[in-house]
Amino acid sequence: MKSLRILTLVLVAASVFGSCAKELTDLPDITSGSETISFGMDGSFSAKVETKATEVTSLSSFYVTAVTGSAGSESNVWNSVQFNQVPGSSPATYAGDKFWPSSDPGYKFYGSNVALNFAAGGTYVNASNATDVVCAYLSSPTYKTKNTLTFEHIFARLCRVDVAAQTGYTVSNISMYITPKTGGTYNLRTGAGHTDGTGWSSVATGSATLISDKTGATNNDIYMVPGNYTITCTWTATDASGASVTHTNKSSTLPIKGGATNNISVVLGGDILLGVDLQDYCEYDYRDNLDYLTFYCDEAGTIGWECSGASIARTIQYSKDFGSTWTNLTSTTSGATVSVSAGDIVWFKGSNTAYANYLFNSNTFTLSNKAHVYGNVNSLTGNNTSVSRNCFSSLFAGCSKLYTYEHKKIILPATTLATSCYSEMFYGCTSLTVAPELPATTLVSYCYSLMFSGCTSLTAAPELPATTMKGSCYDCMFERCTSLTAAPELPATTLAAGCYSSMFSGCTSLTATPELPATTLADGCYYFMFSGCTSLTAAPELPATTLAASCYSYMFEVCTSITAAPELPATTLVDYCYDGMFKGCSSLNYIKAFFTTTPSSSYTNNWVSGVASTGTFVKSAAATWKVTGNNGVPTGWTVKAETPGPGQWMDNPDNYLRFKFVTDGQVRWQNKKGDIQYSKNGGAWTSFNGTVVPMSAGDEIWFKGDLTGGVGASWEDSSSKFYTSGKLYVSGNVQSLCSFNNTLQNFHFGYLFSNCAGLNIDSETSLNLPATTLAASCYGSMFSSCSSLTAAPALPATTLATTCYNDMFSRCTSLTSAPELPATTLANYCYNNMFKNCTSLTTAPELPAMTLAESCYSNMFEGCISLTTAPELPAMTMKNYCYQNM
Repeated sequence: MKSLRILTLVLVAASVFGSCAKELTDLPDITSGSETISFGMDGSFSAKVETKATEVTSLSSFYVTAVTGSAGSESNVWNSVQFNQVPGSSPATYAGDKFWPSSDPGYKFYGSNVALNFAAGGTYVNASNATDVVCAYLSSPTYKTKNTLTFEHIFARLCRVDVAAQTGYTVSNISMYITPKTGGTYNLRTGAGHTDGTGWSSVATGSATLISDKTGATNNDIYMVPGNYTITCTWTATDASGASVTHTNKSSTLPIKGGATNNISVVLGGDILLGVDLQDYCEYDYRDNLDYLTFYCDEAGTIGWECSGASIARTIQYSKDFGSTWTNLTSTTSGATVSVSAGDIVWFKGSNTAYANYLFNSNTFTLSNKAHVYGNVNSLTGNNTSVSRNCFSSLFAGCSKLYTYEHKKIILPATTLATSCYSEMFYGCTSLTVAPELPATTLVSYCYSLMFSGCTSLTAAPELPATTMKGSCYDCMFERCTSLTAAPELPATTLAAGCYSSMFSGCTSLTATPELPATTLADGCYYFMFSGCTSLTAAPELPATTLAASCYSYMFEVCTSITAAPELPATTLVDYCYDGMFKGCSSLNYIKAFFTTTPSSSYTNNWVSGVASTGTFVKSAAATWKVTGNNGVPTGWTVKAETPGPGQWMDNPDNYLRFKFVTDGQVRWQNKKGDIQYSKNGGAWTSFNGTVVPMSAGDEIWFKGDLTGGVGASWEDSSSKFYTSGKLYVSGNVQSLCSFNNTLQNFHFGYLFSNCAGLNIDSETSLNLPATTLAASCYGSMFSSCSSLTAAPALPATTLATTCYNDMFSRCTSLTSAPELPATTLANYCYNNMFKNCTSLTTAPELPAMTLAESCYSNMFEGCISLTTAPELPAMTMKNYCYQNM
């Protein structure tokens, strides 16, 4: 028998471009060994490109090939178009005779030795010193209008083939067979440094691609559409005596990523398989196949398969010889077992839809020995892309000897979840250090409940991108993960009942919390969320002003390192909302809460039991309650009301809409939609129903109300609005007129300050219009004819509505600058007349919108006689009357 002959074939892969479809601003800086590919006059696309040994120092001409069609089925539009150097150009610029009208479809361009620069009048190509091949995809058919193009990297590049045989052996007849996992053609292109449209060849599925028998070859560049491939290699090895044998290695699944570095190492010889490295030279076992749930046995012992009741018993299969043979394994209540030796790799697969049920019966792996687990868990369900109810509940629960790798992870590919699908999956896995990725963005009830509870070695949580919550979806997810130091981001703004309950309870090493941006709460949503997090030094902001039953109950219980509570802006309490919230927070010595509801055991039961013996409690100026003790203000604390004296601003300038008078004057409320309340110079809140309130210079007056339907109407005479005389500043939160509800209605604040000639905006404490989703005419004529207004409030909304800003600042003759307008998708008449006759306006705001609407900018700056420069208008598709009289 011949001895084992081993040689190594190394393919070093490099992507031609960065990641697919990048925005121009996201691209890397130019570095040594790179070239710039500049598309249009407004930005550049920078791509790191391998520089080979021979550099081009001059270039008299250049060829580009353009084709249309989907990857693998292109057809020529034009071929081998020559671009010649423009005489006297420096740096060298090259012009061709092909131009692309706006009606053309998307093109792909192939070239080499150049940086490509496409201009609106035609095509120009600048020389560079790189000698690499450029592949790009032009997807914008209307680039001539704005001259901003989108390019996408469509090919993954495998280049530089190195072949090295073991001493005493030579190798020949090396071939690679490349087959897409999903079938079809794979659009292979081979060749090196082509400067024209020739030399490219598409290879049919399964056809052999010959690799030359040389080391450091530069003629074996291979381009493939990114995707999953099966690679099969054949070769002939010959020893010194001339004896030779032909080998075929076993196939392996290889994911090729566009815009990424694909490093492929193939070890040829005997039964050794293909190995793939896709993550910065990480070590992958050459026997891996990540399509299967895999146990690598660090020690000898047994892998058990146990069910909690006979009715839930499930049969799966395992292989200890890399898929050559498969053996059935049926779970039992005492545990069916697979005997393993140290170094064994065991693959598992199955065809069951679920391994647990709603009666809390489940199937669980057990381990008597240390083992690392990785690969696709969905191999147990026939590699389905989704999961069913209770699918993997408790699958590894209690496996204290289960370990994970950093770069070779357990794969949970499902993005469509089902009730309790992963609940308690890793419960009590005390050796688990790396969690699997969780890509789902839409959650269901209990889907991650108790998933990592008691995983005391887990140091980092996976990303949790979901923004759609369901009841108890994250319930107790990381409970008692005592090594967890940081929590993942939690971007959801609308919560569900119990969604975060006890999520990090008992995480004693957690030092920082995620932001909690939600303003729409649900019953028990934060219940016990950080209870027992003794290393936590700061609490997250809690911006919600409308509460839900038990929403914050015991949220920070026994967080002994927190010294200050988050500000609590809600004015009305609901059942059990703050129960036990800060119980046992022995270092807590500061609370600011604005509730006017009298605290009691129904709302705040023991909420400050066990806090510091001395501290400061700041109450709302409108709060009349005087409860002390565990259900109110902690005994021994100093109480301060957020009530400024004359001439002083409030602690939080965003609480109430307010006027500060510079001269003597008066204010009246035109009561058409309902009463509001005012407080003058920190005095009692008084109903404001149309009476005139006299004001002296230096006086301040604040306003609040519950007019959630808005104060405006389609006509000024039908709107509730302010009438003022004298000079005054306006600041604070306009939503205080509407119970701080940021949901706007049609005509919501229409005409609110219209014709208040002496009104201006305070430069230090600006006026806050916080709504981000607007309604028809919601700010219509809000400041019209405010002739003293010199600055506008910020307008953060990105979701606009018909006529939302109509006439908002018309005839504000002192206005010199406009606010930013960040919306990119417009609505009919949204900016109509917005700054009409603002005769002092010298600078227009940027208008970044690419999607216009009928009459969206009509008359926007009409009569702005001081305006000298118009804003850029990047939109490429017009709508009726969009710029009429702009």
